[in-house]
Amino acid sequence: MRSANFTCGPFAEVKERIEDFGTALYFSQLYYDTIMELKTLQEKLQKAKDEDNKARTRALKEQILFIENICSIDNFDAGNYPDN
Repeated sequence: MRSANFTCGPFAEVKERIEDFGTALYFSQLYYDTIMELKTLQEKLQKAKDEDNKARTRALKEQILFIENICSIDNFDAGNYPDN
């Protein structure tokens, strides 16, 4: 199948919007997966605290902090996203 290389006209704008939509879906899925991983880690952390496993608790806290820093709103640059 040959790729369409529209650089102007009505199809160029549609192609660009479809690519933007696909990218947004991809990053939404990645963000969702990350949030679900965070939830799982928090559950494991609670279990480690209940078992009084200090080493496991410390490791899980580090992982949770890492994911929270990645997902913080400060990491999103509004300049990279089109206004729709």
